[in-house]
Amino acid sequence: MMDYEQYQAALEKVDQFMKCQELDFMEETLMDSLVDKIEAYEEVHYPQIPASPQQVMRLIMEERGLKQKDLIPLFGSAPRVSEFFSGKLPTVETIVSLSKAFNLSLEIFLNEHTVKVREL
Repeated sequence: MMDYEQYQAALEKVDQFMKCQELDFMEETLMDSLVDKIEAYEEVHYPQIPASPQQVMRLIMEERGLKQKDLIPLFGSAPRVSEFFSGKLPTVETIVSLSKAFNLSLEIFLNEHTVKVREL
């Protein structure tokens, strides 16, 4: 496993490779190896925490300048929008509507917690 200084050096080298028009076989091989090592380092030192469906929707709303009232047609009513942002799971129909409207994977709304709650 690389240390922080090696990680930074690998990032810089990959950045240099990415700026090149063409890479020869050895450069491509080295870049692939560095990317694998960078990913391994980041998995240990910068683990990704899955975002909740509510966090994802808040980010989308912020990016698009939307308010909760703009989501009413997708949820069917204002109370359902409020319930969703309070942590309640959306209906299957709402999940499909949100997925289509914002070009999102259905998986965003179906994580382990969601499945466990739905099974109860």
